Formats: sequence, structure tokens, C-alpha cells
Amino acid sequence: MSALLAYMEKNRLIVASDSCVAGSKDEFPKFQVLRTRKGPAFVGGVGWRSVLSRLLSPLQRACDEQGFTLANLHEFVPGAVDFLLNQRRPEDINPDRDIAAPPAQLLIGGFDDKAARMRMWLVIKNGVGTGMVHELAERDFVAIGFFKPKDTPDLQRFHSQIMSLGPSVSADVIAGMLRARIDEFASTYPDQIGRAAFFAAANERGSIDLTQPDFPTPWSLSERETVAR
Repeated sequence: MSALLAYMEKNRLIVASDSCVAGSKDEFPKFQVLRTRKGPAFVGGVGWRSVLSRLLSPLQRACDEQGFTLANLHEFVPGAVDFLLNQRRPEDINPDRDIAAPPAQLLIGGFDDKAARMRMWLVIKNGVGTGMVHELAERDFVAIGFFKPKDTPDLQRFHSQIMSLGPSVSADVIAGMLRARIDEFASTYPDQIGRAAFFAAANERGSIDLTQPDFPTPWSLSERETVAR
């Protein structure tokens, strides 16, 4: 299931994830940084690796060939997830399980040149109903992954902390806060969440170079073979 965290302001977006794959030693970053004709965009998620890898692998090619922007990705990705979930074998579908633990929870974010600000959407698809697409507030923090109801107070406290400190600190500091939060969850759920492994940041001018050498950006899934589970 893993963890994907994102912090957004009007003109800045920072994302971090682990690379844990349940029951495997493989690494799988939970998001991609995509080059669109209007600047970088982030698409990532947690859930079934077989669905997420098939979704993320061709997205850069789609951006290149179709000239996608953030708005196009926001329109395209939810329908693409529905299509992939409908491709599952009947024996892989369990409505009760999929409603309780949706096989695809995604974030889509980046700079919207028409709105002149960062925008981000949370997409939850269970393959049973129509799912949910929700746009986050102009300033917001979101965490998706293997979390339990008992984790809600900790996440609410972290939300308050990062929303208070975020505007006054650098992208590196925010990335460090996201890393620490993921690492704490990794200690609590070592079989489901790994330590923070991949980071990315952008503002209205494009990608932000995180100066810390231990903030690697995820490699492109289209350049590496992915194995469905």
C-alpha cells in the first residue's frame, strides 16, 4: 500500500513517497514527474501495483504525443483508472474488500497556467462505483497510503504543523518534514510502508532543485521494466 504525501501552496508543490512493494524487495516510486507543454506535473498513487504501473508507464508518452497539460491529465487519469480496473480478472474483484481498501488512490497536481496557481486533485477508485474526484484547497496537505483510523490525530497534528510552517521555509525543509513523517509511519507499519525514498518539488516557473543529495527524484517508469503483482 505504501505512502504518498504532498504539500501545496498557491505557487509551490512538494511531493514525497516511499518505494515499498508489499511482499517484494522491488522498489516502486509512488509518483512520476511528467513534462507537459505547460510545465511539470505530478501523477502518483497507492494501491494495486499492477494497476498503477500500467497507468503511470505510458503517461509521459501521452504528454509528448498528445500535448497534455495539467488540465488534460486531470480529465484523462480518472477514466484511465476506471478502464484498467475493469480489465481485472473476475477472481481478482472483491467489492467488499475494494470498497474498504480502494485499489487505486491517486494525486494529480501541478501549476495551472490559466488559474495562475498550483492545483491538485485526489482521485479514489474502487472499481465498484463511480469513485471520487476531489480538488484540494489552494493551500493544503494530503496523505494517502496504508493509514488506519488511529493515525488520524497524528496526521491532523502534522497537517496543522506543516500548514503553519510551510510558507516560511524552503522546499528542502518541507521535503524533510514529509520524509520524517513517512519514516515514522514506516517504523509503525514496516511491512506496508517503507522509508521515504523519492521527492520532487515545483513552483510556477518549473521544477525546484532540492539541494539535499538524499532527496532523489523518481525515475521514469517508462524507462524501467515494471512487474505487475
